[in-house]
Amino acid sequence: MGHADYLHHCFALAQIPEGGRVSAPFEGEVGEPNTFGGYLLFMICITTGLFLTATVFRVQLIYGILIFLFAIPLLYTESRSSYLATIPALLAFVWFSEKRQGVFLILVLIGLVLPFIAPNPAKERVAYTFEQGKDRTDVVEISGIKLDTSTTERGSSIPFLALASPVMDLWTPSISRSSLKQVSLVYLHFLS
Repeated sequence: MGHADYLHHCFALAQIPEGGRVSAPFEGEVGEPNTFGGYLLFMICITTGLFLTATVFRVQLIYGILIFLFAIPLLYTESRSSYLATIPALLAFVWFSEKRQGVFLILVLIGLVLPFIAPNPAKERVAYTFEQGKDRTDVVEISGIKLDTSTTERGSSIPFLALASPVMDLWTPSISRSSLKQVSLVYLHFLS
């Protein structure tokens, strides 16, 4: 990781008080928060790999602080695709890490605490995904949960998402669908 990575991070942190979605300085006049979110996630993954392989506590502490500092602007990009990509990225560390149990425990703790500490713009952005399409008929519905129009439009070009609704309806019995919906709504309640 070079000095430019830290400069991008500082630039992103400086944008937070201005409001709006954080984007990168290398995006041109009008930044693209989704691209910057992917970049930040990539930096988090590199730093997490370095953290997990470091043997000196002081070095691990530095990497841990960097992960935290990269995560702050990631939340403020309000990039739902980056939020979603974080899940398999971090689960890969659970799968491949020799410190599997510790990594899994940390991820569970983060998942439990995140709804309480996430900034309001990030909570509102995630909640919007499930609330905006609630009363619409032209959106994708997966196991009784309707997605927003943007996610529906983007997802319709992905064969998996286009097939996900009928497959999920066949795969999950009605009691599981209602349980999934209730768990999702409880989690969203904490996010909002």
